[in-house]
Amino acid sequence: MNIITALNRMEEIEKKASELYKHYQGLFHGDQEAAYFFYRMHLEEKGHRNLIQYVKKLVRQNPRLFHDLDVTEEELGRIVAMIDSQLERKKQPKLEEAVAIAEELEIALAEGYLKNLPLKNNRILLDLYGALGEKDHTEKITAFKAKVGVRD
Repeated sequence: MNIITALNRMEEIEKKASELYKHYQGLFHGDQEAAYFFYRMHLEEKGHRNLIQYVKKLVRQNPRLFHDLDVTEEELGRIVAMIDSQLERKKQPKLEEAVAIAEELEIALAEGYLKNLPLKNNRILLDLYGALGEKDHTEKITAFKAKVGVRD
């Protein structure tokens, strides 16, 4: 996939993920720990979106340093559909389900496009991968689950 097209789609995904976490923050406003957890996730996804916007700027300024990405519209579309289905659902999830959805989303993000970034010869994309990596988010989710007693 053309790198700009892929980055545009990734930006959309990060925006929607941020919206989902913001929604969860509001949904669990009565639970201070849960609301704060989802607020932090919301802010981090906003940061990821800003980072992707920055990389797009670099790609446009230096197109010969970048190549197409080995990611498909189907892979990215599945992630968008997953987030959209959660944002549009009528029956709101309980905390345990929301945390499981967040965990599933972070794994989908990693498998859907992070693993496909061509990193070998491009320090900029290697840095992007490190910043967008799911490890930090999945570790935060695991720690939060343990803290509030959410079981798998």
